[in-house]
Order: sequence, then C-alpha cells, then structure tokens
Amino acid sequence: MLEDPEKPKEIWTDYVWADTEAQAMQKCQMKAEEATVEGKTVVKLIGKPKKVGQGKRYECRFEGEIYDA
Repeated sequence: MLEDPEKPKEIWTDYVWADTEAQAMQKCQMKAEEATVEGKTVVKLIGKPKKVGQGKRYECRFEGEIYDA
C-alpha cells in the first residue's frame, strides 16, 4: 500500500491498557496495522504512547489519509 501525498491527512487518538511503555508501543503499533488493513490506507503511529493518569492507560496518536467511504 502506497501513501498518496495529495490526500489530506487526519490525526486521531486512541487508548490502550498496558503494564509497560514497551507493551503500550506494541499495542499501539498493532492498532495502526489493523487500521491500515481496515481502511486500505497507510496509518502510522506518531511518537511514543503517553501514560494517562496513574493507571495502565496509554494514549496513542495516529496519522493516516482521510478514508473515502
């Protein structure tokens, strides 16, 4: 799948629950891969997941082409 530089980009946030930052990174990468397959456009994880609060919740930021339904 190739990225189309002409298509507008969209940035969004999703969350995962993990014990460590490394595990959160892995789960966020899996979400990006799933979104790439489902949307048939390239979705990338932006930066590292950020821990939210005191629990095990991490915020993932993604960038991808706006999906044409």
